[in-house]
Amino acid sequence: MSPTIDPKLLKLTLILLFAVLLVYILSAAKAFLSPIALGALFAYMVFPVVHFFERKKVPQNLSILLGIFLILVLIAAGGFLMFRQLEHMLGDIHSLKRQAMLNVDHFEQFIEDTFGVSAIKQNVWIKNKINELFQSGSNFANLTLNATAGTLFKMGMLPVFIFYMLRYRERLGSFLLKIVPTYRMKETQRFIKTSSLIAQRYMFGVFSVVLILSVINSAGLYIIGLKYAIAFGIISAAFNFIPYFGTWIGAFFPITFALISSPDPNTALYVFLFFALIQFTENNILTPNITGAYVRLNPLFTILGLIAGGMLWGVTGMFVVIPILAVLRNVMEHFEELKPYAYLMGIESNRENYVRWLRLKAFFSFRRKKR
Repeated sequence: MSPTIDPKLLKLTLILLFAVLLVYILSAAKAFLSPIALGALFAYMVFPVVHFFERKKVPQNLSILLGIFLILVLIAAGGFLMFRQLEHMLGDIHSLKRQAMLNVDHFEQFIEDTFGVSAIKQNVWIKNKINELFQSGSNFANLTLNATAGTLFKMGMLPVFIFYMLRYRERLGSFLLKIVPTYRMKETQRFIKTSSLIAQRYMFGVFSVVLILSVINSAGLYIIGLKYAIAFGIISAAFNFIPYFGTWIGAFFPITFALISSPDPNTALYVFLFFALIQFTENNILTPNITGAYVRLNPLFTILGLIAGGMLWGVTGMFVVIPILAVLRNVMEHFEELKPYAYLMGIESNRENYVRWLRLKAFFSFRRKKR
């Protein structure tokens, strides 16, 4: 007599095997899947512009090309301003290097006065680090060139992916409806509509946040007195495509530049305080009001998703994982057996908080009347 297998244990085993296989496929096919995922998300970002032109009776292909063109113009304008300032920075590199050496000397003197470590020992340590940096420089240059070539190819393919995803968006929706059972038809239509809305509003919202922060960061750094404020403002804002961590990842560059190149040591402190204010503003005002109502993921799963995305696909994974999780949560909400998991991943809406507050108010009112 063969032993019976516990159905729950069998189900759990299959789920674990599926998860391991999925992680392996995502990791092994990173070079193929990551550009497609980026193309799909950018297609959702461009769609409102395309839809605007289509409502004006512009032919579909021309509407898509105009939408892609306008987004590329915005990105190119920001890139032009950034690279113009970086070009000036390269021309000023010798004076920046002299100022950096002066700052290092002041820092060494501060360390010697505070901790008693002689400047000679500090210089030996710094020179050893510089020698190690130059020894690995050629390898780093080769890796950088290869990575840059690969990145440029992927970025060059993005407009192609965006065009065809927008061109065949209705066909993709019809395909999903054809493969589901008839009794799931209305549910699938609702799922497609809500998932598209989530991805569209999230991408367009994040792009709007990045544009707003590009202006705010550039203006703030200019007021502080940091050189090349526009370049650092745009660079720091671009990292806000990554939730939670993006502001501080982007802030690393202007803070480091202020430390090594500014004659006033307080400049780096002012830049740090400025980005602390930006972090508060972005997390509590901009993002919740522009994208938060559609994503509705709690911070724990957001952070875990960012870590997992970064481990699998690097920066690209951190960028694409949030809308993917938001759509996945929307899928779970459409199946009764998966609704508890959707509840675990999500946050309470304002309506749910309001209803809870009314229940608590009624409960305490009842207790007072009973007394």
